[in-house]
Amino acid sequence: MHPPIEHSTIDASRPPALGFRGALWWTWRVVSLRLRFLILIGLAFGVVVEWDALANRFERLTRGAAGLDSTRQAVSSDTEYFCPMDPGVLSDWPGKCGICNMALVRRKRGDVAPLPEGVVARMQFTPYRLQLAGIRTSVVGYRPLVREVEGPGLLREEPADPAANASDREHRTVDVALFANDLAEVALGQAAEVRTGTSEPLRGVLRGIRKTFGPGAHGAVGLIDVIDPRRALRPGENLSVRIQVPIATLEPFRSMPTQAPAPRPGEPRRVYACGEHRDVVSLAPGACPRDRTPLARENLAANQRVRWWCPMHPDVTADLDGATCQACGGMKLVPRVVAYNPPGEILAVPESAVVDGGVRAVVFVERMPGMFEGREVVLGPRCGDAYPVVRGLEAGMRVVTSGAFLVDAETRLNAGASAAYFGASVASKGAAQASPASVATARDEPRDPLTPADRAAIARQKICPVTREPLGSMGDPVRIAIGGRTIYLCCSGCTAAIKKNPSKYLGNLGPEARL
Repeated sequence: MHPPIEHSTIDASRPPALGFRGALWWTWRVVSLRLRFLILIGLAFGVVVEWDALANRFERLTRGAAGLDSTRQAVSSDTEYFCPMDPGVLSDWPGKCGICNMALVRRKRGDVAPLPEGVVARMQFTPYRLQLAGIRTSVVGYRPLVREVEGPGLLREEPADPAANASDREHRTVDVALFANDLAEVALGQAAEVRTGTSEPLRGVLRGIRKTFGPGAHGAVGLIDVIDPRRALRPGENLSVRIQVPIATLEPFRSMPTQAPAPRPGEPRRVYACGEHRDVVSLAPGACPRDRTPLARENLAANQRVRWWCPMHPDVTADLDGATCQACGGMKLVPRVVAYNPPGEILAVPESAVVDGGVRAVVFVERMPGMFEGREVVLGPRCGDAYPVVRGLEAGMRVVTSGAFLVDAETRLNAGASAAYFGASVASKGAAQASPASVATARDEPRDPLTPADRAAIARQKICPVTREPLGSMGDPVRIAIGGRTIYLCCSGCTAAIKKNPSKYLGNLGPEARL
């Protein structure tokens, strides 16, 4: 027989006892179920806050492993990328400019740097403000400009010649007063107009220049041969004479290259230039020796040719590559782009585009839609509705012809905002100060004149130890003392680099430069 089974009494109203592990597990279940949404929201918030740091770490792991350039890897909240050719193109990531296809260059966000030589301001306007201000642009091109020299005239009454035929009697002579400032411009054979009140002008030609007004007087009398078939001119009548002086016959326009020669076989038809420093030109891809930005490829226009010159001795030029400057001790000439004017025409800018402040003349160039760049220009004498351009502009540029004074007023009133976004020129008053990291250009620091001993040492050294570019390619070399010796740099922008690590760059000099 089996022993009787004893039944224990269990209280159903009392929960079973749990151990420490069971209590911990139940606590985690309750927390995970109740707070899971809060935990997910917290994780998402943390990712958003630390996104720049996470993206920077990801870039270092992926791009660094691929061996890419480290200068283009850093992506953070204080870094941005811009195009030197089109500074309005900005990006938070590395890439290429959608306008010129140039690789974007990294810089610190909001960094202020000096503008290129000759550029006094940069401003950008929204399409609404452009329409509201009525800003219009036009293209700068070549025109046959003519300047008019005006003076009072008097008909010279000559006795009639009975033997003269009818065509000879139509020719009459008018004397016009020419003053000292006019004599340097007028020349025989120039066209002239003679006006009498409101009548139609009579055509004539300057046939001669004779006697001065008197002893010690500065002036002369021009003889205008006028065709007057109706004998409309009367002796003693007040006449107004205008002599038409072609600007292409005056200096410095007369000395400018005219009529581009035919391209030689194999002559380069494209160059690589710096968007910020237009004098930096190369025939091969590379970086600008001043700010190390990549050079952009540019196709030459029909009237442009590549020629070579010595920046230290501008009179030393050559038409072919490989020539040297003997005055510099055999330094190789550097390339430049020469623009040839069409015969009888000069590069002209509309009169409405020029903002003349008395000290300098400024023209606003449209670099890209809505973005304008104030360029300092050198102009010749006004010719009707246009000015001839000596330097500062190039053919094909778009300039502001309607609303130029409004753009100029905006740059003066809001110079700080313009400088903080695009960079401030050291020549602009009221602009933001350049940051310590900005590279000073040659125009920012005075240089001591170079002595004959300096030039002899430059001829021995030949190259800049930092950029390895020929000395003189960026103006007069800069003298600096390093380690008890004197060396020469291509520009002041190389000073900080060689002072920071002299041993790295001094080794680039040849033995002849170490004497």
